[in-house]
Amino acid sequence: MPSSSSEQHPSAPNGSLDKDLFSEHSRQLEIDKESLSSQLPSYRRRKRLDIVSDEEKEDVGPPVHRHKLRPTSMAKVLGLNMTELELLRFYFHESSPILCAASGAKDSIWMGNVPALSNRSPALKRAAMTFATLHLGKNRQTATYLLNDGNEHPTSSGPPDMKQVIGYVPLQDRVTERLLIEFTETLRAHKKEIMETEAENCEALLVTSVVIYLVAMSLGPLIPLANFDGGSDLFSIVRNLRLITTTITGQEPVIHPPFEAPAEGSIRLPREEALWEIVELVELNMDYSPITKRRIKGILTKEINSLIQLLNMDILNHSVAHFSAWCTYWQPEFSDLKNNANPYALMIICYYAAYTHMWHILFWWADRSSEDVYYIMDHIPIEFHDYLQWPLEIVQTYEYNYEDMLSGKLREMTLA
Repeated sequence: MPSSSSEQHPSAPNGSLDKDLFSEHSRQLEIDKESLSSQLPSYRRRKRLDIVSDEEKEDVGPPVHRHKLRPTSMAKVLGLNMTELELLRFYFHESSPILCAASGAKDSIWMGNVPALSNRSPALKRAAMTFATLHLGKNRQTATYLLNDGNEHPTSSGPPDMKQVIGYVPLQDRVTERLLIEFTETLRAHKKEIMETEAENCEALLVTSVVIYLVAMSLGPLIPLANFDGGSDLFSIVRNLRLITTTITGQEPVIHPPFEAPAEGSIRLPREEALWEIVELVELNMDYSPITKRRIKGILTKEINSLIQLLNMDILNHSVAHFSAWCTYWQPEFSDLKNNANPYALMIICYYAAYTHMWHILFWWADRSSEDVYYIMDHIPIEFHDYLQWPLEIVQTYEYNYEDMLSGKLREMTLA
């Protein structure tokens, strides 16, 4: 929707895409406005009744005329066209509450600060609009789930039997094209702010990076979890969050201390025993010296302990923020193992992708984890594939979700 007959959104020729994608939301806004207007006369009548007494007549001054800020005026003030204004409003009212809930009570205030921070960060404003495009695209789909009979499950039919679900309906091509254009524009704006910003705007940069990461997550397999064929991946995007802080503040990067073994009573990982078997497989590698074996086993042990501790942090905060950001806590040595396609490190990453598959009910996550597991397995020698049967099985079912992961139910089921 252009703000005038001659002003079009740069990524939507002739405005046709904007009109189709957001007309329903605009109609809803019109309905809300009419509902509000219908209430005004009775409100004004009550005010008149309140001021008709003789004692108060002399205190009543001349009527004050208040000018309502119209949407077109608001768009001009913010330097946006009407489509961008609607996207921003949708993010603030619809997307932000969901992201705050997923972040948990501790981080929700930080994630909920986007409206204030976006006033001084064009990149964050654009990132919020890009996420809103994704969210609106999902909301407008007539079906969300793919069923094992080959059909789509209509949203109007209510929730499906999740045992029959084999995946999620992808975004329409036109929405994906629009999303990629906006995502590219957001990356360009974000890079510009990183190069020009000062320390006081560091928080806006970090939140922008998080929103970019969430949009990138929705673009799997275009942006894989790990990439061994050149190009970016989700792990590198997340790890860059810490590098941004270092760049802006001028502080030396802090290497997170290795997580200790979990305390007694901690919720353990589903099929955790298989992870420890992977560690012991290192001993069977005849190409490694005893020193190399000890070193690699130590690195893997610390990363498994990290996963357990992060899971329990999310249980404590009832969020999905810590476990999903596992790679920000990696030791540099584990990152090197991953970059060199070390099979033992990649097998642990496969299990991590299987765990995060429980996040599939979050619309920006959906069914991307199954592609990630298959892709990583392609870079693991076939003699190790028998150790990856559980990750392969779990990413093909949608019966369980992160509630089962956080409650320990999934762990109990794998022990049965």
